[in-house]
Amino acid sequence: MTFSKISNKVVQIHGTFVKFYILMEAPQWWLIDTGFVGDFQRLKSTIDELGLRWKDLEGIFMTHGHLDHTYNLADIQRFSKCKIYGHIEDKEHFMGRYPYVGFSRVCGGLEMAGRTLFGYQPCEPDQYVKDGEILDCLGGLKAIHTPGHTKGHLSYYLLESDLLFTGDLIVNSKFRVMRPWPWLNVDEKALKQSIQKVIALGPSGMLANHCDEASPSKQLSRLLKTNF
Repeated sequence: MTFSKISNKVVQIHGTFVKFYILMEAPQWWLIDTGFVGDFQRLKSTIDELGLRWKDLEGIFMTHGHLDHTYNLADIQRFSKCKIYGHIEDKEHFMGRYPYVGFSRVCGGLEMAGRTLFGYQPCEPDQYVKDGEILDCLGGLKAIHTPGHTKGHLSYYLLESDLLFTGDLIVNSKFRVMRPWPWLNVDEKALKQSIQKVIALGPSGMLANHCDEASPSKQLSRLLKTNF
């Protein structure tokens, strides 16, 4: 199956090697990230099965600008004409020209190769959001600036259910909970601080982008047991 229903309003799409999310209150729906190569078809199959329509896609909330999250952004916007949200610090990632330095040049090399090989189409967000901004989605989706993996990384906090979407702050699986490999991050110290920042919010559950299919409460429990 290409997706799992977390609740009546939250759907997890099982992408190529990244999870991304649909938030819905039919007929309206929203996306958190857009997946990687092959995931556009998974998204199409999912919305067909859920009875959703492209014209009712209200917005795409981007956690950050790495290729495995942005790859389908331009295609989805063409289908839906929806609004894209992100953080200004990740603008150069979205445009495919971020100047990686130091150890993170490894990530930059992979990004460059992927953009070239798979024909990435740059797509800039329509609205840049700030830390703590409440977005119009399901009664309020709070943008939390959580830098470290990228400078403009965002997590999203769904206020009505205390559910936290952590993007790539951590990799969460039954085998190990860990930060992304150091060569994928721009600032290790900031990343650690961002993890503590979202824990302090006191969510009832969390969903990462790189994770297994454990429940939000299980993912949160694993995180709280891990010493970063």
